[in-house]
Amino acid sequence: MSHVPDGPDGPFPLNDPGVDGSPAAAMCGCCEGPVHLPGTENRPGLPALRYRIATHSGFLQRMLARLPTLTIPSGTHEGIRPLTALTTRAREDAAIALLDAWAVVGDVLTFYQERIANEGFLRPATERRSVLELARTIGYELSPGVAATTWLAFEVETPVGAASQAVPPEQRSLQQGMGSQGPARAVVPAGTRVQSIPGPGERPQSFETAEALEARPEWNALRPRLTRPQPLDPTSRTVWVEGTVNDLAPGGWVVFLAPGAPDGASGGASGGAAGDLSPVPRQVVAVTPEEGEGRTRLELAAEGSPGAYAPPAATGLTYQTATLAPWPLTGVSADALVMQGNWKQKDLSVFMQMQGWDPRHLKAFSGARRRASYPSPPPSFELDAPEPGLHAFTLRVAPFGHNAPRYLSLPQEQRGSDKLYPRDWDASPPSIAEDSRGDAHRTSEAMGHPHFLLEREVSGVLPAGWVLLESGSNRRVLRVAAVREASVADFALSGRATGVVVQEADGSEVTPEALASFGMRTTAVRAGSRPLALAPLPIEEPLGTDTHEAAQLTVDGLVLELEPGRALALTGERADLPGVMASEVAILEEAIHAEGFTTLLFRDALRHTYLRRTVTLNANVVEATHGETVTELLGSGDGSVPHQRFTLKKPPLTHVPAADPSGVRSTLELRVNDLLWEGVPSLYGRSDEAHVYTLRLDDEGQPHILFGDGRQGARLPTGSDNVVARYRTGVGLEGEVEAGALTVLQGRPLGVRGVINPVPATGGADPDSRDEAREVAPLTVRTMGRIVSLRDHADFARGFAGVGKAEARALWNGRGRIVGVTVGSAAGEPIPEESALFRELEAAMARVRAGFEPFRLASFQPLYFQVGAAVKVAPAHDPDKVLPQAEDALLERFSYTSRDFGAPVSASEVMAVLQGVEGVGAVRLDTLRLVTDSGAPDPSGTPAPVLTARPAEWDGEGVTRAHLLLAHPAAIELREMTP
Repeated sequence: MSHVPDGPDGPFPLNDPGVDGSPAAAMCGCCEGPVHLPGTENRPGLPALRYRIATHSGFLQRMLARLPTLTIPSGTHEGIRPLTALTTRAREDAAIALLDAWAVVGDVLTFYQERIANEGFLRPATERRSVLELARTIGYELSPGVAATTWLAFEVETPVGAASQAVPPEQRSLQQGMGSQGPARAVVPAGTRVQSIPGPGERPQSFETAEALEARPEWNALRPRLTRPQPLDPTSRTVWVEGTVNDLAPGGWVVFLAPGAPDGASGGASGGAAGDLSPVPRQVVAVTPEEGEGRTRLELAAEGSPGAYAPPAATGLTYQTATLAPWPLTGVSADALVMQGNWKQKDLSVFMQMQGWDPRHLKAFSGARRRASYPSPPPSFELDAPEPGLHAFTLRVAPFGHNAPRYLSLPQEQRGSDKLYPRDWDASPPSIAEDSRGDAHRTSEAMGHPHFLLEREVSGVLPAGWVLLESGSNRRVLRVAAVREASVADFALSGRATGVVVQEADGSEVTPEALASFGMRTTAVRAGSRPLALAPLPIEEPLGTDTHEAAQLTVDGLVLELEPGRALALTGERADLPGVMASEVAILEEAIHAEGFTTLLFRDALRHTYLRRTVTLNANVVEATHGETVTELLGSGDGSVPHQRFTLKKPPLTHVPAADPSGVRSTLELRVNDLLWEGVPSLYGRSDEAHVYTLRLDDEGQPHILFGDGRQGARLPTGSDNVVARYRTGVGLEGEVEAGALTVLQGRPLGVRGVINPVPATGGADPDSRDEAREVAPLTVRTMGRIVSLRDHADFARGFAGVGKAEARALWNGRGRIVGVTVGSAAGEPIPEESALFRELEAAMARVRAGFEPFRLASFQPLYFQVGAAVKVAPAHDPDKVLPQAEDALLERFSYTSRDFGAPVSASEVMAVLQGVEGVGAVRLDTLRLVTDSGAPDPSGTPAPVLTARPAEWDGEGVTRAHLLLAHPAAIELREMTP
């Protein structure tokens, strides 16, 4: 025991003064009055109690002061003071040494007495064990810690060589689209263990699935819908067609056959009535093959572009209904009843079960229908009504006679009114519909009267095709009605020619007068038309936050049997951070099937914005919690022993989130003689036959199991090794592994190829520390397990295991008051809405609330700010030590535990923190600004006087996330001020 000396010579002087009244005699203290001991009264709010009546020096001085006054109370020597003559105060004197020894005893006793007194009160207690026992007196058990939770996304193998499923005759044509087999299924049992790959200095962590999962290979990587039907828009400047177009070059022409084309859109062609097909010619200015996409991009001369993509509305739909009469599954019935309707997944499942339809066959019909969504019109030699579409002209030919010699160059005997060529075709140029005499063409009886002749045999001109007549700015698109080849002699020329009979797009006759504006020498004929299949347009709009698809996603195709409540892992590149991949888990609210596609509605909006082409969606997702299952033989029951006790050998015992005021549930399952016994908080009030036990964790986290005594709780039955425990071990923040760390399957279920956690593990919490328990334990007394007042909301949430910070605010939603509760995890991170911790906390609060005002639970949004300052260090201090201390002071002041939700940060507060550091003489603040999501500072010039933070608010749809302004080590720049 160390003693506080009263002077340089120890607790008392080493000289041996006399009693003659000299100064030396006065120093002995013989004549001094009684020594007064300090009081032990304590005002409220002290961090420690003053309960020690004296220390070693106080005890010794008091005994020395009482030596001369010691009086014999009775007897022969009554009233005599025998120690008056003992005036020595020398350390070596036996009497003084004895007093010193007793002073040591008093010092030791009062030291521990004060320690014990402090341990009996919550605020001054210094031992966690003391806080634990004090909390138990009010019915509060220190939190044993919470296991972290995450989501596991499984990849399922597609079996090879499995037998084909029976396919109805009417569906055999679709078998190629289906593949040789139906979708396989793999069952991932509850408790499937996955281990992490540890980083440097870490230990591998085990997670186990919380429930069984039925997984399918087609759910491994669902893709969002990347294309939409391309409208047949004659005003479009860009057109995508399927495949590679080799017979079309810049300068070529295409023709749109679109219903109801505007007047004049055909460049002078006569259009039909509204609703008829009107041909609209367009010139090609660029042809760009997109081989990776399997399409060709055509740039056209006219202006205009297709509209932006807007996903189909998934709400307010008129859902498909069908009579209960039996319907065979055919292409017609699938298209009429399913593809053209709007179905909820549960309704479609019931309908298919009642009809006996196989989901695989229906999906095959869907795929076939989508593959046929943009068909190429089949060539036909019968002039049926034309179909809307796009056609390309692959040939450019001239009319017969375009290269006729000059009329005046003919021999004189061939020119003249009574000669072979009576009409001067140079002075009066004929149209393509006229011969050299100005009459309609007539080559032979077989050909009849073609509207015009082509200069040679052209094999690419076929009936039902199209031709484009072009003469200067005058253009006309006509349909080929008949084609004949014959030998022609006219215009001083002879040879084989192709005669073409044409008609208008609406089937009406074309008169020679209608072709009068197309001269023989000035007209080019675009022929050899072939249909071009419009390729689906790419959907380039991102999806996620602040888009049309913030809380929904349309997948590429029909995805059946996805039930509400299923977890979906979405992974993709963030649109706001190029090159950064992100993942999140969304909970399915509903699946809507419409037009051969499935739209997934999510329970909550997505947190990020993603580039659509990079997004994949895994539906083989299940929740998993930290901890490894252990089966342990505890021992044998003895019916003669009351309160039999056992200790688990592999702590820490895993506790998982639960909708309970404590926030946790033990994973311990205890069986006696193969019968499950129930864990209860206390044995008090239990019957003598109740198969119950209590679980207590000591200060070291060791779990102890206590059974009844036969009066309150049954005793254990006598048996040999009949007490068996099954539990999980592992808890706390060490289970919060990063995304992608859980990849090692300890036991691979049949059909499962791999696993990964797409998001980090969250919600873990270590067992309550002393200070945490000191803060949380009184909250349970204030709430008493129920929520009535506004403060009760925050107190209940803060006392929930795994929650490190909570705040409740009264908000107005336009109709009435609601309670907005903002929470953060024990690790200082936001709590994901889809996590078990968030879900169980919300359920627990809803269960114990007594008020009528609705409440909304939300997490927070951390905002980091940048600090730059020049610090003048006092001359006597080392800058290499002062600057790190100043940085630590900023991090401590603006940390998660020290800040409140929505609290602003002012420049004066930052400077006050820096100037409060020992050794700091002056501070010049150069930078105070927010850091953006990309990590770059938000440029704002001079330091902001105040950085504001938004508290929780009602935005018309829900409670917004409150901001929490925090300092980050990477955003603090302190330098020494130079003169």
